[in-house]
Amino acid sequence: MLSPASISENGEVSTITATLAHPSSAATTITVSAEAVSPATADDFTLSNANTLTIAATATTSTGTVTITAVDNDDWAGKKTVTVSATAQNAQGITDPSPVTLTITDDETPSVNLDVDGNGEVELLTDILMVIRYALFFREESLIRATIGLGATRTTHQDIDPYIKSLYPPSQ
Repeated sequence: MLSPASISENGEVSTITATLAHPSSAATTITVSAEAVSPATADDFTLSNANTLTIAATATTSTGTVTITAVDNDDWAGKKTVTVSATAQNAQGITDPSPVTLTITDDETPSVNLDVDGNGEVELLTDILMVIRYALFFREESLIRATIGLGATRTTHQDIDPYIKSLYPPSQ
C-alpha cells in the first residue's frame, strides 16, 4: 500500500506498507524497489535505506515502513512518476504484489521568456509573431521571414525553432 499516492517534490514523503489478504503460516518478507519513469530520474526521489517489510506468521499487516521522499530542485518539469514494485518471499510460496505508481508533483512555476530572437526585448512584431507562426505550424524560413529584431542573437530558423519548441511544456 502506498500512502499517499501523490506527493510534492518539496520533500514530501509517501509510506509503503504491506498487507496479506489472508494470514500465512509462515513469515513473509517483502523487498521494495522504485524506478523512475521518464522524464523522471533517480535523482527525483530517495528510497529509504530500510527497504524491507516483514509480515509475521499468522498476521496480515507488515511491521516497519519503507518510505519514498521526493527531492526538490529549482527546475520546472511538470508531474513525474515512479513505479514502486516489490518481491515477496515466504516458505509457503507467495505471489509478488502488483506494481503501483507514485506521482511527484512539481512545486515550481514554469517560467517563459518570450524573447525569441534573443535581442533583450519582447516585441509584438518579432518575438510574438514568431510564436504565433510556430503555433500555426510555420517552420523554417516562413517562421522567421521579416521578424528578426535589431541586435538579435538568434537569427536563423535553426536557432529559433528549437527555442520556441522549448517554451512548450514537456510531454507527460
